Amino acid sequence: MKKGIIIVIILVLLLVLVAGGVAFMNRKKVIQYHSLKYLSFGYSTSTMYLGAVSYHIELKDGEYIATIQLEGVEEEDAKKVTLTDSDIEKVMNIINTYQVSTWDGFQKSDPYVLDGNSFSFYMTTQEGESVSASGYMMWPNNYREVRDELDSFFQSLI
Repeated sequence: MKKGIIIVIILVLLLVLVAGGVAFMNRKKVIQYHSLKYLSFGYSTSTMYLGAVSYHIELKDGEYIATIQLEGVEEEDAKKVTLTDSDIEKVMNIINTYQVSTWDGFQKSDPYVLDGNSFSFYMTTQEGESVSASGYMMWPNNYREVRDELDSFFQSLI
């Protein structure tokens, strides 16, 4: 009887170690980014016409140009703003603070929701690193914080 209990305890410990090892191997590596070449972030706010928000930053000819399209605004009426190095630092701080690097490869959707909201995120650095993520009624870790901070940043520009 004592031998059986010891065997069960050993098996449980082995199972816990294996499960912990698998979880450790599957965790996403957090990368701190220091440069930006291109960023695109958009999300829907409703299923109505012009029910979406999108932000784009592109490095072109040594200048960062942001295109800001808020809900209810036609694409041709989106605001274009030249960003400073300080502005880019703020954006990269948001990206790094909320570990957006762990979003890479996130592509999830809730098949049971027919009329919901979605998002898409794509970013490349000057070093060639990238993050790509999208979702429909499912979001990666820290999504709401990143969205709120980017909303605040971009809306302060216009």
